[in-house]
Formats: sequence, C-alpha cells, structure tokens
Amino acid sequence: MDKPQNYNWPRICLVTCLLTVCLLVQAMMTRVLGIGLVCMTQNITWPSTDLGANGTTPPISRFQHRKLKWDYKIQSNIVAAHDWGELFFLPLAGYFIHNGNVANVLLVSFGSSVLSSLLFPVVTNRFDSWGAVGSRLWLGASRAFASPCIDASVAALIPFPLRNSMYSIVQSGNQVASIVINNFVAYFCQSGFLGLNGLEMGYFLSAFLGAVWLAAFLIFKKKLYEDDGEDAERKMRTKNLENGHSNIIRSDGRRQFLALLKSPALWSIVPCNFASIWTIRLLMFYVPSFYRDVFRMSLMQNGLYSSLPFLSLCFSKTLFSGLSTWIDFRFGHRLSRNTVSKFFNTVAFVGSGLVMLLCTRQDRLSEFQVIAYITIAGTLFSATSPGFRVSIVTLSKKYTAKVSSISITAQVLGAIILPYIAGSLIKKGTLAEWSEIFRIVAAMNFFAALIYLLFGSVNEIDVSPSSTSTSVTTRRKRSSVKSEKALLLENDNNSLGSGEDLAEIVRKT
Repeated sequence: MDKPQNYNWPRICLVTCLLTVCLLVQAMMTRVLGIGLVCMTQNITWPSTDLGANGTTPPISRFQHRKLKWDYKIQSNIVAAHDWGELFFLPLAGYFIHNGNVANVLLVSFGSSVLSSLLFPVVTNRFDSWGAVGSRLWLGASRAFASPCIDASVAALIPFPLRNSMYSIVQSGNQVASIVINNFVAYFCQSGFLGLNGLEMGYFLSAFLGAVWLAAFLIFKKKLYEDDGEDAERKMRTKNLENGHSNIIRSDGRRQFLALLKSPALWSIVPCNFASIWTIRLLMFYVPSFYRDVFRMSLMQNGLYSSLPFLSLCFSKTLFSGLSTWIDFRFGHRLSRNTVSKFFNTVAFVGSGLVMLLCTRQDRLSEFQVIAYITIAGTLFSATSPGFRVSIVTLSKKYTAKVSSISITAQVLGAIILPYIAGSLIKKGTLAEWSEIFRIVAAMNFFAALIYLLFGSVNEIDVSPSSTSTSVTTRRKRSSVKSEKALLLENDNNSLGSGEDLAEIVRKT
C-alpha cells in the first residue's frame, strides 16, 4: 500500500473538487424536475396576506395560468425521456472515452448539458410536454458521455488506496444538488423572480453554474490530464502500433475485454445499479409527490422534508467511506477489501429496504414518523458508497470507462422501467398506491444485496494476455522469434558466426 506522504495531495484535492462540482451541477440539471413537477402541476393556494388593497391577487398570480396540466402518465414520460437519451448514446460513450481524450469528451458533453438546461424552459413554454421530452432526451444523451468520463478520471488520476474515499466525496455532489435545487425551486415557485417560475429558475441556475465550471475546467484541464496513466497507456499503444504489432494488440484487447465480461463480479453490479437508481429516483422524484398527495404539504415544507434524505446522504456516505478506509488500514491483514465492501453493501440495501417496508404501514404512523423513516432509509442507503460503487472504479483500470458504461446502462434501464411502473400503479395518489411503490423498491434492494454478497468483488480483475489465452502468448513468441531472426540475417555473417550459432541464438530467443 502506498505511503500517504508520497501522494500529490494538491493535485488529488483539485481533481476531487472539480469532479465533485461537475457531478453536482450535472445532478442539478437532472433533478430540478423532481420538485419542479410538484411546483408546476399543483394549484397553489395563496395566503390572504398576499391580497392587494382592492382584494385582488398581486401581479405574482400571473404564474397560476402557467400551471402545466400533466397527469402522472405524461410526467412519467418526461422523467423517462432523460434515461432514453442516455441509453441510446451509452454504447458510443464507452467507445469514445476508451479510445479518445477523456478531458475533451467531458468538456464537450458537459457543455452540451448546459445548453440543453438553458433551453428547457424555452422549448417547454413553446411546445408544452413535447418540448420537455425533447430537452430531456438531449440532456440524457449529454450525460451518457459525462458520467463515464467522471468515473474514468477518478480511476486514472486518484491512487487506488484513496479511490474509495475520494470517489465518495465526488458522489456527494449528487446529494448536495438535491438539497440545493429542492429548496431553491420551492422558494421561487411561490415567490417568482423577474417573471420566471421556480422550474425555470432552477434550470437557469444550473446552466449558470455549469458555465462557471466549464471556465474553471478549461483553466486546469492541461495540468490535470497531461501526465495521467491513461495518456501514458495510449502513447504506449501508439508506439506498439508503429512497431507493427497492431493485429496482436487488437486481438489482446478483445480477449482482455471478453475476460472482463465473463467475470461474475462485473455482472453483480447490474442488480445493484437497478436497486440504486430505483431508490434514488424514489427519493428524488416520487417522495415530493408522495408528500403532496398523502400529507398535503405546502411547497416549502415539501422542499425541506424531501431534502432531508439527501442531507443525511451527504454526510453519511463520507462517514461510511471513511470508516471503510480506516478498517482497510487498521484491519487489512484480517479483513479483505471484498469482505468490507460486501458488508457495507448489505447494510445499505437490506437496511434501506426494511425501512421502506415500515413506510408502507403509514396508516399507523404519523407524518413525522414517515419523514424520519424515509430519511433513515437514505442514510443507510449511503453505505453503497464503500459497497458496490467501489467496484466500478477498481475492477479494471484499463477498462474503467467501459465498466462505467455497463453500470450506467443498468442504471438507465432501471430508471426507464420505474416511471412506467409508477405511472401504471399511481392513478389517484392514494396511500395504498404509494405503498406498492415502496414495496417494489424494497424487494429490488433485497435482491441486489444477495447477488453482490455472492458474486461481488472490488479486486482488479486480471485481464492480462497471459491470463486470458496461452495462444496469444504463443503467437507473440512466434512473432518475436521471426523478427529476431530477420534482424540477425541482415547483419554480417562474420559477426554472427556459423549456422549453428544462428540456430542457437534463435532457439534461445
């Protein structure tokens, strides 16, 4: 294990900070729709203190005629549109990131996300739900490239012993985004600003912060990415191609990736990603609607209480990851990384699933008890940070972008399925309908915990040519012998000696 004093801490901290803010802004663009749908699809009852002197509503009431008449089916289609866009472009994302420049792909894809966020209010006001669907498709396509870039950057720029803790800090950007955007949209949905409603303000804020991040990234891009291991590996790959070994290298690459695909550890993260995205989407998009339908909360209360799980996630995931790293340093000779990862992953999925089942007994619970249980579920769920999420950036450093693409594809498929399940079950927003959603998500959590417990791993999978196929090694040896023999024959026969000497040299080679 590397000594901490050997790490380039300024560079590590700068990388972590930039990637955290990148994920934060990206999550704000995605999650603004959660509380935003509550804002734009419910009727706001203005308090009597807001009435003017003549008993009429003040100018701010102009927002009421802009309420969107989207039922649960339309809302589900808009939410799923982002994931459809992400799904279509994920296969291309893994290829471009693996064979291209990660920094440039991240720069272009994030800039595209900013532009789609900026245009969402415009196309929605012009084309209603169809405009919202188109903008969300665009945002999803952009995120398909940005998310694997973040994972690949973590794998390439952060040392392995610190990757767990630093990756959890980067992922905390998701939770901070939900806290900020929920309360921001709820406030401006009631008050308005410069003729804009809460949903529009949320998208414009995300676009502004995204533009600031792009400027900062352009400043530090060359410094951070010029000497990373990925560029060195790409230079070596180019050098090998120039030396005439392109066919062997391509064959090795295919065999190594096939060996990775055959690993049960890789596929154990698929159900975990399903369960993870279902839990996050439940907290992000459906808990605000659940609070509105069942408890009739005001927007400000809704924004506050629906932010609590993400507030707890922000701190608890760093706590769990730090605890995991401490256990590794303190008890690494007794407990393997796999054991620790499986323990935290089980705590996350089984614990949050059990608490969700408690929430289905809402007829016997008070409003604040349900809020407390949902917050506890989010807290326990954060233990996935030192759980299956570590596998994404440790299974294969060389193929981190492709592993991330497979992981995100599983997430996207889960994210596409859940809105249609919710749309088919929730018709009137009753307590019984919402209880079914909680039970389904809990069942998926239990299944994910079991699969990862049986097959999960955080150890790097050996995809070296020697471990994948002896035929590749044999082919390399034959090629090397032929090349050496050709070089020997080109030299002066006097310096080589007799034919027997030449045969002996070739045999030894």
